[in-house]
Amino acid sequence: MYTYVKDTNDIENFLREVSYFHDALVKELSCAGRGFVDKNLLMYDDLNPSDCRLVIQQQSDQSPCTEIIFENISKLVFEPSVILEPELVFEKSRIVFSFTSSRRSVIPQIVADSMKYRILGKDVLGRNLLYTNPIPVGDACPPKVLKDHWVECTKCGEVWEYAALERANIQCGKCGAVYTLENQRT
Repeated sequence: MYTYVKDTNDIENFLREVSYFHDALVKELSCAGRGFVDKNLLMYDDLNPSDCRLVIQQQSDQSPCTEIIFENISKLVFEPSVILEPELVFEKSRIVFSFTSSRRSVIPQIVADSMKYRILGKDVLGRNLLYTNPIPVGDACPPKVLKDHWVECTKCGEVWEYAALERANIQCGKCGAVYTLENQRT
């Protein structure tokens, strides 16, 4: 269940609940626009409001993983980094989340109409992504396909079973290599 942040008391309670993101980093960032192009190639822009999901992992027993959803974002500036000095405020009835980046080249910031969050347990920590397919970077080649939906990582030899999908990016849980599966049939 999500908890909405509606006022300054909610902000303070949220930051306290997540220990002010001490020893935290952004694990996932995904955005989705509500506009689309249909099968007849007609565009439905709806002024294209977008929503953003942020997954933050931290070294904390109290809040090891936090999912934050920003609704109707109007600004997104991002740099992957460790979260330093988080700030969450209301400005002109919009919520603004920013933090000092450990790289310090930009100030990551999300401005949105509203924000909701939920604390997730330790079982979602780790290398694997929570909501999105792994992104194929570098050589995203097929793994060695065995049989009955089993594959072998060509980098480290790890073997695992995958869901029977037409197209998917899968990630080795041992070494983190990302593979692209397309119509794999054994």
